[in-house]
Amino acid sequence: MTMACGGGLRSIRTLMHSILIIGCGSIGGRHLRGFQHAGRCAVSACGTNPALLAALKSAETAAVISL
Repeated sequence: MTMACGGGLRSIRTLMHSILIIGCGSIGGRHLRGFQHAGRCAVSACGTNPALLAALKSAETAAVISL
């Protein structure tokens, strides 16, 4: 998909933002799913709880990192 931007055409992929969610508890997981559902950004998540990280890693397609 292309769109006009600043007088020229650019791929929509070049306009995609990267999001890092810090903390993978209940709210962090909701944010992760919401951003992924929107499909308008690349999402990564990090946190300190290994059980929550493992659950998100198996359920979502985001990059999940342990701190």
